[in-house]
Amino acid sequence: MRKKRAITLLEIMIVILLIGLIGGVVSYNLKGTLEKGKAFASEEGARKLEDILNLEITQGTKTAQELAGDTSKERDMVKQCVLNSGLISSQQIHKFIKDGWGEYYTIQEVQGQNQVAVTSGRLEQYNQAHPKAR
Repeated sequence: MRKKRAITLLEIMIVILLIGLIGGVVSYNLKGTLEKGKAFASEEGARKLEDILNLEITQGTKTAQELAGDTSKERDMVKQCVLNSGLISSQQIHKFIKDGWGEYYTIQEVQGQNQVAVTSGRLEQYNQAHPKAR
């Protein structure tokens, strides 16, 4: 009869070490990818929000000064404008008016024009720390 070969403690420790190393490399690479995803979502979200708000301003429902001055805790005026546009549902509105990091976008009036500009403070920090190769 054949004897069964047992797995030694050393072999088990080597396997656990290899799994840990692989997990560390994957998680390190994934962190950078998640940050890039948040930056991309913030750029696109700011662009869409800016378009929607400027469309509402053009239609005459609100002025750029009113929207830029909305400092309410939940950005009620901005929410109402976005919901009035019909482009975003009420279930998505809470995520839509925040950037990829979960912070509210900054809405500023463009001087000399009746328009607003939408930016993200965290996106600006990310772009300064990770300049794009052009």
